[in-house]
Amino acid sequence: MVRRLFLCFILLGFSVSTNSGNQRNEKEIRKINSIEELADNNIDFGKRIPRHGLLLLFWLSRPANIEIDQNDVIQLLNIDPSQGDYGFHYYGNYEKTLPSDRKYSYYTLGNLNSDKFPGSLDLPSYVTQYYRSNYPYNLRNMDRVVVQSYQNTPSRVRSVFISVHYDNFMEITPQLMRQIQSIATWEEFLELAGFDFNTGDDHHQWRRRDHDDRDGGPPGGGTVEQKRSSKNDKTHTETKQETHTETKHEGSSDAQPNTNKNGAKKGHQHYNGPFQYIIMAPLSLISSTIKCLVFVIIQSLSFVSTTILSVLTFLIHVIVHSLSLIFSIIKCLDSIFIRFLCLTCTTICAIVYLLGIGIGLCMVGPILFPTVCR
Repeated sequence: MVRRLFLCFILLGFSVSTNSGNQRNEKEIRKINSIEELADNNIDFGKRIPRHGLLLLFWLSRPANIEIDQNDVIQLLNIDPSQGDYGFHYYGNYEKTLPSDRKYSYYTLGNLNSDKFPGSLDLPSYVTQYYRSNYPYNLRNMDRVVVQSYQNTPSRVRSVFISVHYDNFMEITPQLMRQIQSIATWEEFLELAGFDFNTGDDHHQWRRRDHDDRDGGPPGGGTVEQKRSSKNDKTHTETKQETHTETKHEGSSDAQPNTNKNGAKKGHQHYNGPFQYIIMAPLSLISSTIKCLVFVIIQSLSFVSTTILSVLTFLIHVIVHSLSLIFSIIKCLDSIFIRFLCLTCTTICAIVYLLGIGIGLCMVGPILFPTVCR
């Protein structure tokens, strides 16, 4: 009886600790109800280049992608997380960092690795613009949006969470998503959400645009970085071209040849008029002839060397096989000769043995058998 009561107390304590642990996890999840709260400096979610979390949240909140009813239930439009749309995939919540309930399943969005999640290729360009850049990979692909969907209807979402690669989850309330829906462009949303515009390339600055489209992005999928002014635009373009040239030539000191006033390369004389053809035609013919001769010589040498190598290889094979055959014959002959010697020795030994027996009988017989010998 005492043992049963002891086991009951243990089980009761375990259940209480489990429930308290789940409640503790639920209490630790911060709810973000407004853009002002999202702009808090303590919230590090997609607020600098090349992070994509805020852009991902803005895209998901578009009226073309979700509807929010009066009960704050979110309905995904033409998006099925269970089918991998837009890179959605199942999230197991094995560490119990989110509330656990068998009625719901979790699906995560934000992994831009198209080899594993090809649906991510369908995301708009303003969300994925920095994924193919030279920034560190852990910064380009670390923000996640996790939705808590109903088990039987994955397109019906009960809650939305954000995290930095499944660490420090925060809940995005339907009120905040309604505010995001009312914002026309993603540039304006980034400004309101406290994006750090000073990060990234020093030659680029962000500014608000006055256009809008279905996904809230720029027409034609423009970049999120903008030039500061028309004057700086020209300087930035020249700097970008120089940087591109240096990158293309990988640090080559002669990426662009020096030119003189007339645009001609220094150290090269340019001929004009009919004399140009008179001088250049023979030179071109001589150059072509020399190239042909060099090509023929190289091909001839290659053919001769290949032939010599083939002949030498054949001779080596013949010599090796001949020596092998000779050694085999010698080995066979040695074996026959040794057997013949053994047989001859055995025969001689037998004859000597029989002769010895006969001589012995002749010498001992008269003594042992005198009557018979007489």
